[in-house]
Amino acid sequence: MLIRREFQNWELYCGLFQCPNYNKIYGCPNCVRKYKHKRDLTRHLNYECGQLPRFTCPFCDHKAKHKSSMRTHVFKKHSNVSKIVNEEMEMVVKVERMN
Repeated sequence: MLIRREFQNWELYCGLFQCPNYNKIYGCPNCVRKYKHKRDLTRHLNYECGQLPRFTCPFCDHKAKHKSSMRTHVFKKHSNVSKIVNEEMEMVVKVERMN
């Protein structure tokens, strides 16, 4: 059986096997966002659309809906503080391991 990665052109693959969802667009019923993949719409509905931010910055009042967005915020806005906290956490872990 042919595998998708053997094709350089995804359109050719879909043309050969008649992929029914190749050009399908998944729209959010609550807002105007549109997605090419159903999994992206599901993620949007579960974590973004109409949801309050789940992650709060430990250094300021910033909130984010995604953990990766919070990591980026801390790295860009609080890099000096986060380095100190990381170093302190490493020291605590080292002390705990020694005991």
